Amino acid sequence: LVAPEKAPFSLPVFIGITLFCVAVIIFYCFPQIFGFKKMPPAPPQPPRAKIPLPIWFWVGLLMWAPTLFVLLGHFQEPRWLVNWACVPLFWGFTLLLDGWVYVRTGGKSLVASAPRELLAMGAASISGWMIFEWLNFFVYENWVYPKGDLIPDDEFVVYAIMGSSGLMPMVFEWYSLFHSFEGFREKYRQGPKVIIARWVKVVVIAALLIGMFAISAYPDTLYGLLWIAPLVILAIVLNLADIHTPFTYLKVGN
Repeated sequence: LVAPEKAPFSLPVFIGITLFCVAVIIFYCFPQIFGFKKMPPAPPQPPRAKIPLPIWFWVGLLMWAPTLFVLLGHFQEPRWLVNWACVPLFWGFTLLLDGWVYVRTGGKSLVASAPRELLAMGAASISGWMIFEWLNFFVYENWVYPKGDLIPDDEFVVYAIMGSSGLMPMVFEWYSLFHSFEGFREKYRQGPKVIIARWVKVVVIAALLIGMFAISAYPDTLYGLLWIAPLVILAIVLNLADIHTPFTYLKVGN
């Protein structure tokens, strides 16, 4: 497949995105600049009992490391591993992270304590991928799979579904790992409180819905909404329904 021709490189857009990324890095490295209070050092915690790495850590390592080696080496065989690399790559790394969290928290992790939730995250990850693929039709194939013709279409669909199942679990595993470091966890608790009026939320939802419909008419200009609008709409709707989201903590400055 060949993607339709797109607009050429834009230096102003590149500079704008670069400045935004730099601002995000500065925000995380120096939160006090943005109004966060410097937290006092946490009192020393009693040492945790040392526990060995769980079995799923080693299973993940056996899944992830050989797959990474095959991909980095651009090997063409074994063909089944090359065609299905995303599954062991993503889920193997997820199990690796979970095993590390398990050791750091003294035996608590998603695999150990909430395996059903972890599987539900995988199902949600698949549904998110399917929604994006459907919306992709309305932006004239803003992204394509150039290697998608190497395997039959039906096999590729199954591969993509199974591969996408490992995306969201990795995000939560990273969160769990960061949360296990007390200094990092406490660093962003006392920030500016973000409270948004209800009417503003309704206006934002209306504007984003209009923008989503307008993507089909102006795909090159508005395709970025494809990545932003569904997340923001869902978060606001859940907030209006008084359902917890990761953004709930912003109103208390966390």
